[in-house]
Amino acid sequence: MEAKGGGGEVEGTQAPPQWWGDKYTVAVQELWACKFRAATDRLGPDQAIHPVPACLYAQTAWLQALLSEHPEDIRVATERIEKAQKLCATVQSKKYKKEQMTAGTSAEDIAVGQVWAALCSAETTLFDSILKFKMQKHVKGAYNFRNAWKGFEEAGRLLKSQVAPEHPDYPRLTGSYDFGVGLFHFMISVVPREFLWLVEAIGFKGNRQLALNEIRAASEAQGIRQLEAKLMMVALKVFFFEEVEEGTQLLTDLVKQEEDSVMILYTAGWVQRMRGDLASAARDFSRSLELCTECPQLRLYILFEQGCLHYISLDWPSAARYFVQFLEESRSVGVRSLCHYQLGVCQAMMFHEDTALEHMQEVSKYVRKGYTHDEFADRAAKKYIAKPFTNAQRKLLIARLHFEGKQFSDGLNAVSQAEAVAETEEDEAVAAYLRAECHKGLKQYDEAETYFKDIVEGKKKAKDETYLVPFSQVGLAEIETLRGNYNEARALFRQAKKHRHYDYENWVSWYFVLVCVGLRCVVN
Repeated sequence: MEAKGGGGEVEGTQAPPQWWGDKYTVAVQELWACKFRAATDRLGPDQAIHPVPACLYAQTAWLQALLSEHPEDIRVATERIEKAQKLCATVQSKKYKKEQMTAGTSAEDIAVGQVWAALCSAETTLFDSILKFKMQKHVKGAYNFRNAWKGFEEAGRLLKSQVAPEHPDYPRLTGSYDFGVGLFHFMISVVPREFLWLVEAIGFKGNRQLALNEIRAASEAQGIRQLEAKLMMVALKVFFFEEVEEGTQLLTDLVKQEEDSVMILYTAGWVQRMRGDLASAARDFSRSLELCTECPQLRLYILFEQGCLHYISLDWPSAARYFVQFLEESRSVGVRSLCHYQLGVCQAMMFHEDTALEHMQEVSKYVRKGYTHDEFADRAAKKYIAKPFTNAQRKLLIARLHFEGKQFSDGLNAVSQAEAVAETEEDEAVAAYLRAECHKGLKQYDEAETYFKDIVEGKKKAKDETYLVPFSQVGLAEIETLRGNYNEARALFRQAKKHRHYDYENWVSWYFVLVCVGLRCVVN
């Protein structure tokens, strides 16, 4: 039975006359290059006749909705996801299977179609779950996680039991399956801590190491998900496993392969910033902005990141211009609280105290529960509202930004300036911590150890900056790990995990797991 193309209602399906893998691989490239119109035009005619283009057609709208958070984009994405799932259900039905057998389709080809349908159904359900979490509909999002996993389980069972490795679609199926379950395990691992109980209540726990293994397998397989898997490998390596140089090499190869891909260049900007190569970060963000013509909200996120580069570089007027443009034009709540805080800092550092206060007072309006950047901005803004920056705090802020930008020698010089005008024990403790981190960044571990111990042992005390002790314990644990003193490292990590309710608490918990997995040190 023929089906309508384009965006029409699904009336039935037909088996594809051939595998359109190259065609759909190009569509995925267009998707991550943010060429949404081209991807939609390529997939539209086929989206009602086979699960693969139906899934990719839905994913195109889903990515747009994630980036824009606009109600109309969310409506379109939801509608396409529902249509894709309806098509997948049709292909998985007994009636459809019987029709295919009557038409003379081989049992193995029918099974291949069933696996594609199960995979695409699971993927679109996972897309919907991620969208629900983005919309702060956490209960529905968690429920869809469970349904997505059931779909992946069914796809894996069918793939293992009914498709021979010699079948032409087998490597494509395995690549898509590995990508799907890898994305699932990764997304479970980044659910905000306040909502972990929802996920754990339905039987799941995050496992980024498993996600990495699955995504790696998908990145090495031939298929439509290979590009996405490679990009996700970069993100996992750099941002979650701190294997920055390995991730950077993977990204370099990917940029050569897809030199005009907006999302790949956007990721490259993030990676270069994390490496401390701010000039290369600026180049990659600028190129991604130049190429991004179909997603206004993504353009604004890129502008925000360009502002952050100026912020880290202490160029307050330039950073402020970017932040103002973002706040004036952005329709999204994403990073809005952080942007107001950083704009407030820029104004304060230019001694525009009234304007700084206005932006600090805006921060709390946009704080999202469970988002660590939002919660940090909220606490820091409230502290400023209670009392504007002292001279010592200004200099400590400069030192912190040098540290974040991996300019460790400049950071040490700024710490010395802050110590010269320190007014409180809090100032001295923050200075000691930043000095320790900068020494560690320069691989001067004996010096770093001294200052970390001053904080852990209570020689330098902080009342407000409660993160200093657990972060210093983690710093000491990392040094002991590098020295091969694994028992000491484990003990320090255990001490750090006992602390609660401080900035970026999740980072300590994850870093604990990361190091222990890497060393194969099982902590009971």
